[in-house]
Amino acid sequence: MAWLYSIMDWLFLIFADKAQQAQLIAILVSAVIAILVVLLNQCFLSKRAKREIYIKKIEEFYNVIMEYQQYSFNYVFECKNQLQTKSLSNNKVIDSIDKMEMLSNLYFSDIKMQIDELRDKHKSLEILPFEEAMGKVKSSVDNLKNISTELIAKYQH
Repeated sequence: MAWLYSIMDWLFLIFADKAQQAQLIAILVSAVIAILVVLLNQCFLSKRAKREIYIKKIEEFYNVIMEYQQYSFNYVFECKNQLQTKSLSNNKVIDSIDKMEMLSNLYFSDIKMQIDELRDKHKSLEILPFEEAMGKVKSSVDNLKNISTELIAKYQH
């Protein structure tokens, strides 16, 4: 603390005149304002960048939903027609669910439960009648689209 007093004494010695003291105060106030402006600017820029990242991830999530819909419809059709390619379609559906799960875990933790429900619904698609299976896929996709719409509203500019 002694060094602080010596610095203060030195400043009082240098700025002994009232005009010089006023000049020192003006310089200090300007410096504090400049630092605050830089910090606020950095804060706003980081929030904006984070929001833009979330928007890109929402777009990616929506694209994965569209992939899931396409692959699920193909899978249900192949199950109905007893085609040999249904295991390939099943793998693609599972991959798209995995992508959705990854995105939800990394960026949108509040939709984790929806992905788990989606996995459970997918397991039952093979044994359901065609119309009911297609309805479940459509219902799941509509639900996921609503979630992505809510996310867009939450993170839009």
